[in-house]
Amino acid sequence: MRHRMATHEQRPSTSRDFPSPSLPAPTVPRSASAPGPRFPCRGAAIGSRKTPGVFVWSDGTDFVPQIPVFDNSDVGITDIFPDKGADMCEMDYFTAYFDEPLVEHLVRETNKYASDLIDEEELFDYSRLQRWKDTTVGEMYVFLTLCMLMKYCVKHVMDHYWSKDHTVPTPMFGKYMSRDRFAINLGCLHFANDEDRNYDDRLWKVRHVLNELTGKYRDFYVPAQNLVIDESLVLFKGLPAFKQYIPSKDH
Repeated sequence: MRHRMATHEQRPSTSRDFPSPSLPAPTVPRSASAPGPRFPCRGAAIGSRKTPGVFVWSDGTDFVPQIPVFDNSDVGITDIFPDKGADMCEMDYFTAYFDEPLVEHLVRETNKYASDLIDEEELFDYSRLQRWKDTTVGEMYVFLTLCMLMKYCVKHVMDHYWSKDHTVPTPMFGKYMSRDRFAINLGCLHFANDEDRNYDDRLWKVRHVLNELTGKYRDFYVPAQNLVIDESLVLFKGLPAFKQYIPSKDH
């Protein structure tokens, strides 16, 4: 017996040396002055030192949720919305959110960015920036309108919207803005001043426009109780860190 015990003591311990189930579990003495935290289990009663009463855990079968009463008295379009009655057209709804102060902000930042490009870079003779003229609020509305119209007439190349080929005619684009003017506005379109860069905000370039739109969404309409929330995906090949690659989605 002594020889066996000595052999057992000399054998190195490994992760497979589990304690015998017949042995009692080790206990750690606890001081009476510092009892430590108590972890309740289901069915255990706990008394609090600060607040009177007893909290009893249950299996949840007697749980009754507290559902607040929904107030639908102010649901719908608010009084802040610039409502013009039955005479409102699509443009009125669009300008309610993209109002003139917001478009003036886009015009100001776009003109500043184009001016910075002209001053900082050596332009070639054939560069479109050589013919740059400051954009205006009216032209910016036309530019945004043409951008939205491209969704309803999808073409693989942007120049095809101004093509005079009879097989793919879209004369409306050339009627309101030339191809070169649209291209230069698209290249210089800016939403924020680069000197106000905020490295803590990944959306700092569109933060002003985003805050303006979300504020109007909140102020112009109060949603009802039953809502349907869905998401949409946008094909993008830029460099922001928050973009997602979803191979199962067909673009």
